Amino acid sequence: MAIALDSKIAKTDQCILAEADDDLVLLSLADGRFYALKETGRRAWELLDEHSTLSTLVSAMQLEFEIDNETCARELTDLLMSLKEREFITVVD
Repeated sequence: MAIALDSKIAKTDQCILAEADDDLVLLSLADGRFYALKETGRRAWELLDEHSTLSTLVSAMQLEFEIDNETCARELTDLLMSLKEREFITVVD
């Protein structure tokens, strides 16, 4: 299931955050598993505080990284679906 460009995205309180070197590590409160976000994933996570839709998140990421719109949207969708599966975010269409 894809995430629509205008879907509302919000972080949940189902994880604890920790920094490890340049990575951001999320500990799932649901299953105790760790999930590491590297440079671009970490930046996308940080930008979720200001950008609540896939569309605005894609635009913000494109300002910081050299990436075309289609690739950016696809890769962010993959990341967001993974975060949603782990209950770190909610997505409302």
